[in-house]
Amino acid sequence: MEGTSGRECVWATAQYLSYAKPSDVVDIDVTTAVDGHQITRARAVCHVADREILTVNAALGNRPMEHSGQWQTMSPDLPRPEDCPPQLHYCESS
Repeated sequence: MEGTSGRECVWATAQYLSYAKPSDVVDIDVTTAVDGHQITRARAVCHVADREILTVNAALGNRPMEHSGQWQTMSPDLPRPEDCPPQLHYCESS
């Protein structure tokens, strides 16, 4: 997708649907869904013949900003899981 769009990947997520054997030929089809001024949304589908193996969605590009960082703080303060009482789970039987 970087080669198709000419932009670096910001994030990507993949869904594995099947597998390919070592002797299989895997083809990759890249589609540019949205090509904006600074960000491109693209999709890649990997397949063996007509059988999909993997689907990837990605955002590529950058948006230059004067400021950067993380300003949000986590709130409220919570105890660690090991400091919490156990939770009971009830199952109804039919």
